[in-house]
Amino acid sequence: MGPYVPRSKRGTLAAEEYVRPVEGVPAYLRSALLRWTRARFTVTGAPLGIRQDAISGRYLERIEGALRIDLGPFSAQERLDGLLDRVSDDGELWLDLIDFVLRKPVKANTPFRETPRFEAAADLAGILEDANSAWTVAHREAGGYFLARRVPAGADQALAEALEPADAAAHHLSAAWELAYQRGPSPGEAYREAVKAVESLACSLVEPNNRKSTLGTVLGVLKTTVGSGRWSATPPVTEQLVVEMMSALWQHQLGRHGAAGTVPPPANTAEEAQAAVHLSITLVQWLRSGAFRRA
Repeated sequence: MGPYVPRSKRGTLAAEEYVRPVEGVPAYLRSALLRWTRARFTVTGAPLGIRQDAISGRYLERIEGALRIDLGPFSAQERLDGLLDRVSDDGELWLDLIDFVLRKPVKANTPFRETPRFEAAADLAGILEDANSAWTVAHREAGGYFLARRVPAGADQALAEALEPADAAAHHLSAAWELAYQRGPSPGEAYREAVKAVESLACSLVEPNNRKSTLGTVLGVLKTTVGSGRWSATPPVTEQLVVEMMSALWQHQLGRHGAAGTVPPPANTAEEAQAAVHLSITLVQWLRSGAFRRA
């Protein structure tokens, strides 16, 4: 389902404003995000049978350390108010704060209890989706959530399908996706994880007895045996197509080699890493399903 466009704007040039993903934190998103953010700092319990809310002062200290900000020697309530005032004037800082809160939610000691993480994440995802934000809430393999770049419809579903079953390929794909789409992406690491996802399946298929097998050595074998009758593919997948896609993934990975004391090798861009992740997802699905297999 695409972004909502008001009926009065449909079919007009103004509709583009509603379709284009929104960067940062626009004014019309602040009220909902303020409500959501404030609630994340409140722990609720019922000591002695009386419902009680409290601001987690220790959690605010963690925020200060993580985001490198000073909230001053004030009460927890005053420091929280100061934090919210500061992020309201700095959308990028606000998004960084939200990402931290998703990844490392407040931990409350009994008798206090934190709000269920799933409900909080779902609430935020709805807020961002309604505003067609360029950011969304993604789930981490190890549990928890993080802010991630929104991708075209269907791309996240392809990832979800590729993460089942929870094997080595799924582990590497999950890591690659997070590294490629998180705030402050790590393109080099994302690309390496994308390659490892394919290697986890291709190496055992093509070189089951080679403990030092890599995607490079796999390609060396495939390029000399494609069309020999050793391999089979389910149309529209072809043996040559698989080799070409693996070659593109392998050959365009930068920074694979380098010696100490030398000039650092060039690095992949965020866009290249994201493309590699999607290429890896397709290859993993084909290898898992047997669309490419031994004859």
